[in-house]
Amino acid sequence: MNYIEFRDYFCEFFRFDIVEKGNETYFTIPRFSDAKNWFSEKNMREIYDKLENFSFDQATMYNSKYMEVILENDSRNSLLFNFRNDQDDECLKLNDDQNGILYEISTISPELLVYLIKRTIEKIFLKKSKKKMDSRFFNSLRYMSIHSSYSERNSEEFENLSIIDFLFKSLRGRFVSLKIASDKNKSFESFVNLKNGYIFNTMYSTDKALNDCVEFDLVLFYSRTKIDRTIQQLEVAPLKTYNGDIINYYKKAMSSIDPYIQYISFYHVLEYFYDETYFRYLVKDMREKITHPDFSYKSDEELLKLAKFAQNRLRQFGEDGQGNELESLKYVLKEFIDISDLKNKLSVDDVNYYSCSKVTFSDGPVVTFENENGFGPIAKRIYFTRNSLVHSKSGKKDLTYHPYNHEVILKKEVPLIKKIAEMTIINSASLI
Repeated sequence: MNYIEFRDYFCEFFRFDIVEKGNETYFTIPRFSDAKNWFSEKNMREIYDKLENFSFDQATMYNSKYMEVILENDSRNSLLFNFRNDQDDECLKLNDDQNGILYEISTISPELLVYLIKRTIEKIFLKKSKKKMDSRFFNSLRYMSIHSSYSERNSEEFENLSIIDFLFKSLRGRFVSLKIASDKNKSFESFVNLKNGYIFNTMYSTDKALNDCVEFDLVLFYSRTKIDRTIQQLEVAPLKTYNGDIINYYKKAMSSIDPYIQYISFYHVLEYFYDETYFRYLVKDMREKITHPDFSYKSDEELLKLAKFAQNRLRQFGEDGQGNELESLKYVLKEFIDISDLKNKLSVDDVNYYSCSKVTFSDGPVVTFENENGFGPIAKRIYFTRNSLVHSKSGKKDLTYHPYNHEVILKKEVPLIKKIAEMTIINSASLI
């Protein structure tokens, strides 16, 4: 689609007329055709042409030195729930001078805004989509352009505006994006890692959800977005690269207010490492036995003992390659969790509760935070609770989670698995 075609569809969609005056082109509102309601075309073509300098992946715009991704705002627990970007300086910025990277959360750029309009036009006019476009944003712009009350609002506020300025005046924080700019060329994957690092560190520091939008169609349904003014900006740029898959599980948990979804999502973070850590500990144990002074490869008895040891450990694996989940969970805890650090991250009340109270609906045991012997009870408490959430066998009704009866109890279990999931994410990460 060339620019002229885009402009024509743009006018049809937003119900503007085009007026040529001298060498200038203006967009006008049919019902209010006086000069105060003319919006100049200036810089719109320039912005449209700039789109050629970027690649796009759904709601993400990027090139070798820049990435911009629209952020979701569908949860009251979202960092953006109270964001209103009416002022130019209303944004979150973090400058990583050491690595030459700038992070910013603010209203989307003109380029990304034009791209959203272009994609919407393509869906409606070129692909002839029959799906009703219920976009709050685009419909609100349409409403402003035809409603009679508009004439009372624009006399000073909208006078002498370009059409792009008008769109941003109408936008008023409905779309907010995370922008990452780099002094050096970076691959798309590198920008994704930086994005994941920033998002995780922000959620970890604020205890608020912060999700990037993964599908273009979801963008169309966003309403006004606000940043919580009580939230402090990050003071230190991300220094680690996190696994994108487990970050998605973490974002899912942080975005929900349902303790069931929170618990299962945090559990998925731990489960991700089951096979990896199980095999690593198997190899470690085998190596220790082989290199022990008491072991002799000349002894048939020692070789048989080693073979039986390996057989017993491997027997726990099914055809799908998955091992004993409870044992694997213990290994994950040993690999990534420091007991004393975990205890310090939990509140005193939580530590006392986990140390004195079983999980009644799952028979999860009390735990200790004194030494490595605590990994076993912690693993059982988490694993038994997880099983109660996902299984509902009639023969085990006493060990089944019933939402309306056990939700309060489950909420008390979330802080434990949340802290463990966070420590696992951090301690499994690599330096940038």
